[in-house]
Amino acid sequence: MNNFIIKLNRSIIFLLSSLSIINSYNVGAEPRLKIKGINIGVYEKGPYFGIFTDLGEKNQLELGLNYLDIPIGKYDAGFSNDIQTNLSFTGLKFIYRRYLKNTQKDGIYTQFGLEANYMAATSKIELSEMSYKTKNISIFCPSCDSMDLAIKPKIFPFIPSLSLGWQSKISSRAKFQTSLGVQYKKIGNASWEYNSDRNLPFFVRNEINNSMNEVNNYLNNLPTIFPTLTISISYLI
Repeated sequence: MNNFIIKLNRSIIFLLSSLSIINSYNVGAEPRLKIKGINIGVYEKGPYFGIFTDLGEKNQLELGLNYLDIPIGKYDAGFSNDIQTNLSFTGLKFIYRRYLKNTQKDGIYTQFGLEANYMAATSKIELSEMSYKTKNISIFCPSCDSMDLAIKPKIFPFIPSLSLGWQSKISSRAKFQTSLGVQYKKIGNASWEYNSDRNLPFFVRNEINNSMNEVNNYLNNLPTIFPTLTISISYLI
């Protein structure tokens, strides 16, 4: 949890630094890229906050961040009991948006996104609470400690996306936005770490290896194209 808080703080610092750079662009003259508003909403990776600026009459640039850390229930990972998992997203997203209808930035728009998003699914497995089968005999390991199972990248992966959206006016300053599209993401393999210096019994290690093979076979068969959906409110400042 502390690692994700650190990543979130770095994302916020980066966003605020970008805002400062944009506003101070071309020092001594009128800023070329003036912040026009903020965008607050939710998408498949959690709550979203962004700042945007206009590029001409029909184009916009937006820079935003998201953070989500929630339990998502139990699943079958090949052990004798289902295990609880936690899902986390931390990321920055760059968006280029072009409106097709008119110069009021309402109606249909196309959107290209590129985000650096750290996604992790983690589980803590109490091995002493599991049963293990060897030669059709169920065995317990009360002296076994816990292990951590994780599906997470080593670095922030870049995720491109392409969407079609609609914007409608709520008031003179507020507008409603929704977009639907596709994104490309390759999910890596799962790994595990035993939380003890003691050696695991062979029957426990065999079951862990079998479970990891089952999980990674499932992950390797996942598609690389996923849907992306965003619902938000933009506000002019």
